[in-house]
Amino acid sequence: MNLLNSSGRIETYLHEDMPGIDPTIMEHRLNVNPDFKRVRQKRRTFVPERNQAISEEVKKLLKVDFIHEVYYPDWLENVVLVKKANGKWRLCVDFTDLNKACPNDSFPLPRIDMLVEGTAEHELLSFMDAYFGYNQISMYTSDREKMAFITDRGLYCYKVMLFGLKNAGATYQRLVNAMFKHQIGRNMEVYVDDMLVKSLKAEDHLTDLCLPFFRVLRKALKWTPECKQAFKELKQYLSSPLLVSRTIPGEELYIYLAVSTTAVSSALIREEEGVQRPVYFVSRTLRGVEERYPRTEQLAFALIMSTRKLRPYFQAHTIVVLIDQPLRQVLHKPESSGRLMKWSVKLEEFDIQYKPRTAVKAQVLADFLAEFTPPEEEKQPQFSTEPGLSEQMGPEVVWDLFMDGSSNVQVSGAGLVLVSPERESIQYALRFGFKATNNKAEYEALIAGLKVATALGVEQLNMYTDSELVAGQVQAEYEARDEKIKSYLQKVKELKNHFQRFSIHQITREENGKADTLARLATALNLRSIRIYHWNIWKNHLYLKRDKLKCNKRY
Repeated sequence: MNLLNSSGRIETYLHEDMPGIDPTIMEHRLNVNPDFKRVRQKRRTFVPERNQAISEEVKKLLKVDFIHEVYYPDWLENVVLVKKANGKWRLCVDFTDLNKACPNDSFPLPRIDMLVEGTAEHELLSFMDAYFGYNQISMYTSDREKMAFITDRGLYCYKVMLFGLKNAGATYQRLVNAMFKHQIGRNMEVYVDDMLVKSLKAEDHLTDLCLPFFRVLRKALKWTPECKQAFKELKQYLSSPLLVSRTIPGEELYIYLAVSTTAVSSALIREEEGVQRPVYFVSRTLRGVEERYPRTEQLAFALIMSTRKLRPYFQAHTIVVLIDQPLRQVLHKPESSGRLMKWSVKLEEFDIQYKPRTAVKAQVLADFLAEFTPPEEEKQPQFSTEPGLSEQMGPEVVWDLFMDGSSNVQVSGAGLVLVSPERESIQYALRFGFKATNNKAEYEALIAGLKVATALGVEQLNMYTDSELVAGQVQAEYEARDEKIKSYLQKVKELKNHFQRFSIHQITREENGKADTLARLATALNLRSIRIYHWNIWKNHLYLKRDKLKCNKRY
């Protein structure tokens, strides 16, 4: 790292330092089907914070000459803001309608598994990633205004290719194939903007890396003695990666599975003269509900993930799963969840055997991948109604509250599931003595939940709802326009101040199943057959009772 930092002045980091690709060599064309109706999307509104972020991004794009202002475009798209892991915003454009009007480019992209197979038995590998590569390819002049997008500052269109465009990957692959046509397959592999230089013998790696690869770079850079010295020092830091082994048709392969708090991974192994040799490694970051799967289900998910990414190996070989968990029994038991049964059916097409793991051996490789696969974004607090899965927000304990509102033509109600730090569940079903729309019922449920938590002395609270609108408006991501909703939102802000720490998250309806069931029960017509922990009819305020069932029809 000291070498790279000290040599930073000879490297290119800024957009303006990159001249881009000559349009005569490569440019991206949309080839829009003229029979498609031109679409001008209606402008979306954003909260002030997001409008400010959009304006700042537009300024940056204008500065580097990636966009220019347009007038009366036939196609018009909205911008989309995506929050990065570091808290900053990334400006994207919704090209959904435009992409539908563009035909598929049949140019073939390389198969990842075949590229990895081609690196087997090479002593030295160097991996590279193109920097701002997509933006170096110009758009065909006549197609630029079709990429127009709308902001508060005006209408703009891109002059360079974006990764969100249909067939952008194929255009980039054409470019790199032309640049390295004499290298690909011999001592180089390229997948879009990811490049790999390989050498059968370590002593040949410098030649493979420089000729003619660096000749291409030297056409665009001034190759000074300082550059030459920096590269000479950098080559000394090239390390030798773990070598992968080439498989023999029909042989039996072994797979190790591993799970961490953020990822699942697997290591595909073959045995040669009693020695285990790696064939392929795969890993995947857990997202959303996947993080809350039980450990056995996460192992099953790791196996499913492996069959998707390593399908050619699973089709051509018998795969032996070496594991210390009863995975086969879990996948085949009749009472398995729908998810496990679906996975079990998918695995039936392969010749998979399960054997107990008697020694660690290559298991450490799978464990390493799972442990060091970084999360895609900063982790949010975990939520679950299952014991032991709640996460603490600080030195004090945290409560989880799942809420849902329900309404029909006659009544409205709410369901609340309050989970204590000891994982004891307190359930409430509330019938409101007034009619309400679905959104208003959701807010009534939210306010009721906050009052319940306040009455119980809760100091730190995680709230979960399946309403995207409520979660977005409370987090100030969406703007409230209806006056009644604004009143609800103001009341929520007042109640939030009673807690030391408060957060609200959107979850799926399936994850909010208990609260949803209670809300539906609250609005059911036959109340006397309902057995719940707490039952109240709430008109203007909340009554807390300790008895099992109270169907009080008097307000």
